[in-house]
Amino acid sequence: MLITVEKPTVGARQFGVVCRDPVIQIDAVETLREVFPGAAVHMAHGLGSTEAEIEAQGACSVLLVIGPGMHVRSGALASRLVARGASVVLVDCNPAEWEAFGIQPIELELPFTSETLAAALQSI
Repeated sequence: MLITVEKPTVGARQFGVVCRDPVIQIDAVETLREVFPGAAVHMAHGLGSTEAEIEAQGACSVLLVIGPGMHVRSGALASRLVARGASVVLVDCNPAEWEAFGIQPIELELPFTSETLAAALQSI
């Protein structure tokens, strides 16, 4: 299930945060709120359910995937992200899985800090 954390301001960036650990996910969401005030932040617990829900949202400018164990198994999600020009930020995930679908992700390792995540997000 994709949960929208707050209502975005008009023209704001749309973020998807996919993570199975709710504590780590909330840390990432709080950092996104600080770095991009007014952005829409959508949360999900797995990539399988995220594809259709991101499509339903109509836009996703950045997908933040926090692993391990988060594997992109189908090209459909990757194709939608590429078509939108979205960026992918991976935390403790295998970048080769995403690169196989034509996505050049930004990589971070666990544990991340607000500062390291903010720095990675500022580069996109």
